[in-house]
Amino acid sequence: MHQDHEYFSYLTSLPLSSLRSERTALFAEKEQSTSSQIALLKRERDGIVRVDSVTSEFYSSLSKLRGQLVELQLSTPNVYTAIEGFNNRIGDINQKREHAVLLSRASDRIEDLLSIPKLINTCILNGSYEDAISLSHHVENLDVRIPGCPVLKTLKKQIDKEMQAMTVHLLGILKDGSKLQTALKAWLLCRVLINIQVINLLKRTTEFRDDHLQYLFLLYRWDFLQFTVKGIPPSDDGYRYLKRFIEVIREYSFTIISQYKSIFGEEASNSFSSHILSLFALNLVDWIKNMLQHHLHKVRDVELKKNLLNQLLYCSGSLARVGVEFSGVICELFEGYVEVVKNHREVVLKMQMSNINER
Repeated sequence: MHQDHEYFSYLTSLPLSSLRSERTALFAEKEQSTSSQIALLKRERDGIVRVDSVTSEFYSSLSKLRGQLVELQLSTPNVYTAIEGFNNRIGDINQKREHAVLLSRASDRIEDLLSIPKLINTCILNGSYEDAISLSHHVENLDVRIPGCPVLKTLKKQIDKEMQAMTVHLLGILKDGSKLQTALKAWLLCRVLINIQVINLLKRTTEFRDDHLQYLFLLYRWDFLQFTVKGIPPSDDGYRYLKRFIEVIREYSFTIISQYKSIFGEEASNSFSSHILSLFALNLVDWIKNMLQHHLHKVRDVELKKNLLNQLLYCSGSLARVGVEFSGVICELFEGYVEVVKNHREVVLKMQMSNINER
């Protein structure tokens, strides 16, 4: 608008002659400008066409990019979900890997642990009962420290069977063994089984309470005594038979009662234990008396009877140290031998007084 005003002022300032030629000048200038534009178009035609083409492609690409951005925005939640799923999977894999590494490091210990039932069986077969008990006790401690472990539960079941077999084996030694020292060891180990609660077997099983063990000990030893006496060759010679019978009683009875008190300790003084021990002693004395009544009449020789009486009195004196003195019961069977009994009692009294003085 300002330029038009200036041009208008310019025209009004021209003289008439110049004003008449202004039209021709403007037309010539227009023609020149048109010619210049045409020349420029001819010269820059290819570039202009390329620019137009590129511009079209640019707008097309921009439109596609806009669509792809929309798709990307829509797919972003799926990407986050996939990433979360991957993290979960990789977490499980890492946990399994950690378990595998831990298992690899502890493989030797686990192998040793799994071999314990077999090792216990080997110990039992070799007579190493203390080692078997120690191994079982080790697994018991592990089960307390790691409760609910399936592997330890399975191991305990296997060890239960082995220790149950061991208990039966030890009781078999007591019942069938001919050596009292072997029987003593078996019973001491049975007591150890109770004390350390090996696989809780004997603790859970009522028939293996302490009072039952006391009863079984005396029962099996009584059976052993009878079995040994039955092994004495039968003979019409009453003296020889009774002599061997007294030797068996003297050899084993004192050891049986001593072992009973040694194995069960303070429990041997309780009411039940004292009761069954008294029954054992009474049955033993009745048995001795019955054997004498049955066989003594076969002994005619006076000196042989004295010899038997002396053996019985010494046997009674030996058993008196464990509370089983039976001289008063048998003396009535030896009529006419009061002097022998009197002399024997004087000797025993002197020995007792001598022991007291030494103390």
